[in-house]
Amino acid sequence: EAIEATWTEVAATVSQYGQVILYSDVVDTQALDDWTGEATENLSEAMTDALDLLTRDVLVAGTNVQFASTAGSRAQIGSGMRLNLAELREAKRTLKRNNVKPIRKEGAKFVVLTHPDSMYDLESDSNITNIFKDVTLADANKELFAVSFKDLPLGFRIYESTNNRVFVDAGLSNADVHVTHILGEGAYGVVDYEALPARVIRKPRGSGRATG
Repeated sequence: EAIEATWTEVAATVSQYGQVILYSDVVDTQALDDWTGEATENLSEAMTDALDLLTRDVLVAGTNVQFASTAGSRAQIGSGMRLNLAELREAKRTLKRNNVKPIRKEGAKFVVLTHPDSMYDLESDSNITNIFKDVTLADANKELFAVSFKDLPLGFRIYESTNNRVFVDAGLSNADVHVTHILGEGAYGVVDYEALPARVIRKPRGSGRATG
């Protein structure tokens, strides 16, 4: 039976972001350090951070939310309600019930994006550490000796970043609420614009006219 394909139009507004570093001809000619190299490195890091934060804000604005423990809202989350394997399993069940597939390029696992504070809580979860200790496979056991977990039991791959959103004083008794994202295949998309891609532009001395 032949069926017609359906299309959904998604409208977006293009915004431009950037930073500028001004320096004098004295710095350019007499600086002992590789000043332009350091400035380029700093701008590159700032550019990567900006792109990450823009994507994060879109994810945080999503409406598919699971609150920790027995909390029914952000304001009900208390200091003892921490990220653990049980919370991850609950999120995975929700994803699988909605036919969300794990991410193939991440070893066919669900991806967890979390804050270092939440990673700290996961590292104290005995349900995770006991599994690693009891496993005889060296590749699984070595997770206990790494700086941070990479692959968690039951099909999770985890990444940590200080860019993960923290709602300060938003919880019960002014507790900070840390956001963790659990992602499946096709969770979101990022478009690269070939006409004006993210890049660092260095203009030679004198090109800024009065400021050059």
